[in-house]
Amino acid sequence: MRTMIVSSMFISAALFGAACKSDSEKAADKVEKAQEDLRDEKQDVREEMKDVRTADPNDMAGEKKDVAEEKRDVIAAQSDLDTARGEYRAELKLRLDKIDAKLAELEARTDAKAKQTAASLRVKRDQVALKLDETRNQAATGWDNFKTNVNDTFTQLEKDIDAAF
Repeated sequence: MRTMIVSSMFISAALFGAACKSDSEKAADKVEKAQEDLRDEKQDVREEMKDVRTADPNDMAGEKKDVAEEKRDVIAAQSDLDTARGEYRAELKLRLDKIDAKLAELEARTDAKAKQTAASLRVKRDQVALKLDETRNQAATGWDNFKTNVNDTFTQLEKDIDAAF
């Protein structure tokens, strides 16, 4: 009985943890999915091109039509990826805007320690902002590490700012 209760608690915690992703993490996952879709569509084009090379001359028109359809799918998948990356950048920008508001509040304080802390955190904030620009060109092969690094960096900065208050 205890085992069932403990197991249920772990399952609930795992499900709850998975359901508590931030909006930026969800957007990052959407980018990852779009990258996978694009990779799959490109593979489909390669396979259709093989069919064209080995097709019977009577079937050539149909095979070329299939290639054209797959190429349209690649264009659509690339567009979806661009959109997903834009949404991810927008979510990160929202987080950055919240950080900026808290930093402005900290900088408005009159004590020297708050001003010094704010200056230090502003440097970290600027480094985080650079990561925002990197989202446009991040390759699919390094996406998981990039996504984790960006999220961890944002989270740590947010914690540091909260600790300053």
